[in-house]
Amino acid sequence: MSKSAIVTKVCSAVMHPEFAVEYESSIPQADIHVLASFLEESVKRGTRYLEGDLIAFGSMIFRVARCHDVLTLEEPNMESFPIHWDSGVTRSMRLTRLQKDIAESVGLVDEIDPPSIRSSLLVEASLMPQDEGLVLDRLNSIASDSGWFVGHRDSGTCCRDQVPTSRVSIYQAILNWPKISGFLGLPAGCRVEIGQGKLKLTRNGSPLEIKKDCLIDAVLKK
Repeated sequence: MSKSAIVTKVCSAVMHPEFAVEYESSIPQADIHVLASFLEESVKRGTRYLEGDLIAFGSMIFRVARCHDVLTLEEPNMESFPIHWDSGVTRSMRLTRLQKDIAESVGLVDEIDPPSIRSSLLVEASLMPQDEGLVLDRLNSIASDSGWFVGHRDSGTCCRDQVPTSRVSIYQAILNWPKISGFLGLPAGCRVEIGQGKLKLTRNGSPLEIKKDCLIDAVLKK
């Protein structure tokens, strides 16, 4: 996949280095421009970024690095724990787009609430990495607690109050169960059941309507 880069244009006007951000060309230009605007606006408001600083963007975090006379961004590789940093923002932008598309699929994009990968969730203690049948449900987030619970879809309980649980970071949970990542932006009250080629989404006990020709609809048709 070919690589591209976007360079901010207004940071130098306030005596701040510009950003040169690398990404794969498959990333929608509109999404990249949202990121560039986010950086420019924060600099114009007075934020001064230094090498090694962390920047929160949706669920992801970027690390600021210096490249000659400009700054650039590094992202978690989403493969190792502790975090290993790679140059660019491709994985992060893909996850941001996936979470938005899923929220749009069920009419909840205006309430999208992606938790930081540094936040935590509860996991059913007996759930093993790469287990396929999963249930996710979300309460209101409180501080670093995202409100999410992940458990066995077919355990017969599917409730955080009925099973032993452990607490892990969102980042570790995505490494263990990659298929949950796109659903984590759904707001409180949402419940997702995944497994055996089926997907069920509800909110406060009521089914969520999947819009025609949206991402989820296209995936289910396949």
